[in-house]
Amino acid sequence: EYVSDVETVAVIIQSSLFVCVYVPPNSPWNKVQKFFTDLLNEYTVQLCEQHNLSSITFFGDFNATRFYDNLLQLFGQFGLQQYVDRPTHRDGGILDLFFTNATPSRVCIKPVYFSDHFFVGVSF
Repeated sequence: EYVSDVETVAVIIQSSLFVCVYVPPNSPWNKVQKFFTDLLNEYTVQLCEQHNLSSITFFGDFNATRFYDNLLQLFGQFGLQQYVDRPTHRDGGILDLFFTNATPSRVCIKPVYFSDHFFVGVSF
């Protein structure tokens, strides 16, 4: 059984898969873990083979303060590294994450006036 409120949107651009993620606050780790394990298995195996993908990126609001280390380990098992290294919310905490098997040249995190989350920009 999955966390029914987890939201994802995926797009393939050329040979890269981008998955935007939203995990609601207070989601239980066991359900988040199952959701992402199944999702990563599907994307890393089936889509890579079907579309000859060279890079995979998961990014978005993971609300991960309670299970940040668990997410690093889980995504790391699929060869994805997390590149956001400082708080992304005005009250602190790294809530917004960026996992990829590519190597970014720059990660920019800046507060914005219209949200309690900061802007996270990544260049390759």
